[in-house]
Amino acid sequence: MNSTALVKLNTAVQLREHYVAAATAYDDDPRASEYRRLTSQKRDLPPLQYDRALQLSFSVFQRNPLASRIIQTLVDFCFGDEFNVKIRKMTKSDEGDKDMQDPEPQRIWDKFYGDPMNNLEYDLKLFGQDFLINGELLIPPFVSTENGSVTLGYFDPLNVDQVVVNPKNIREVQKVMMRVGETGEKIPYTVVHHDNDIGSPSFGHMVGELFYWRLNHVTNQTRGQGHLVKLLDWLDSLDQFFFDALEGFRQRNAFMWDVTMQGATEQEIKEAQKNLRPPRPGTARAHNDKVTWSILTPDLKAIDIKTALLAVEGFIVGADAFPLHCFGSGEDANRATSEAMATPTMRMLKAVQRSMKRVVKEMAQYVIDQAVIAGMLTVKEDEYIDCQVNMFDFERRDSAVIGVGMVQVVNALTIAKDQGWLGDDTAKRICDGFVGRLGVETDPNETVEQIKAKNQQQKDEGAYDGTDPFPGKKNDPTKKGAQYE
Repeated sequence: MNSTALVKLNTAVQLREHYVAAATAYDDDPRASEYRRLTSQKRDLPPLQYDRALQLSFSVFQRNPLASRIIQTLVDFCFGDEFNVKIRKMTKSDEGDKDMQDPEPQRIWDKFYGDPMNNLEYDLKLFGQDFLINGELLIPPFVSTENGSVTLGYFDPLNVDQVVVNPKNIREVQKVMMRVGETGEKIPYTVVHHDNDIGSPSFGHMVGELFYWRLNHVTNQTRGQGHLVKLLDWLDSLDQFFFDALEGFRQRNAFMWDVTMQGATEQEIKEAQKNLRPPRPGTARAHNDKVTWSILTPDLKAIDIKTALLAVEGFIVGADAFPLHCFGSGEDANRATSEAMATPTMRMLKAVQRSMKRVVKEMAQYVIDQAVIAGMLTVKEDEYIDCQVNMFDFERRDSAVIGVGMVQVVNALTIAKDQGWLGDDTAKRICDGFVGRLGVETDPNETVEQIKAKNQQQKDEGAYDGTDPFPGKKNDPTKKGAQYE
């Protein structure tokens, strides 16, 4: 082996030894999640690029009407008139979980929701709006030491310095380092989580200093991305397209007068041009047959502006699974095509609703848990708190359509019940589903026997006792077709 080959071999051996040593040190380092191997792929944007994306998302939301409409549409489907939160205390049993009918959990949530400092009737929509624009929502909860009441704050994602995850599980976000004050001091905030320390007085409850939610991220990505990030370039192109189109219209609307003077010399033309003035509307113009006045307009051979506009706008809203007719461009749409295109849009809106429901549900669970920790609410070992977040129901249809469908289903259920194919309780659950699509709540735990007993009791209490309810009248009001005087 020559000297050159020996040097290469020794170098390779040393590199391998250093690589193994570095890999071992990486695995043992408690801050391993803050580093990455040179051969690995970094999923998060560099901090400067991430801050730039946040600023651009906010800017385009502020100045681009289409971007603003996309965000507002998503928010309206989540926090519209049908939004409500139901908190129930449930008990476990072999026959199925039952509602304890305790109004205290709902009262705690209603007090938190209506607190003037929280003002969630208005600010919850703003939280949802910011969540969609920024891709992250950071809410610090401040808990009263006296009664466990919760007051919410807000952190701007631009002030996030670092998201710290579990070194052994990148899915678990443990802390968020925030830049606070003019000096940019970095303060760690523990992310809200379930306390799994069996020796802790808050064991089994949610604790922490900061709510942190993310959108549009992959599994090994620590930061979220806003809903408009993928559309930034295209929305900017749409702005430029509009400005260019308006400039083109200005150019096409420009015109000039062309005067032809037959037989005139160059000097005569120059002298005449000094005194030429375009005629005003309603004035007369006289000339001989050797002078001709005409108007020239530019022919720029411009493409159809409307076709190009719809193509660009359709691409942008289509990337968000919206059809064009949702944004006022429904010339080529009818009822059949609109209903056929509704499925992808509903799926996308449901996914956004699930993200918003998670935010509200974790917030509600935290509020109830703080009341339990403070001793303001008692939850026994076989009991738990059930939080139900209701938003716009995409399955809801017109009442007339539901009525026709329900009549057919009830007839089918009657036949099935007579044949012994299903029981009363199953038929009731199916009917409850139809009634629920009309926005009417029913008690899922109420049995058919209980309903029959209640109806019989009401019938007995309101039965006709034979007395005349209209004394002094000549006709019997209990008879059909009676006339009253």
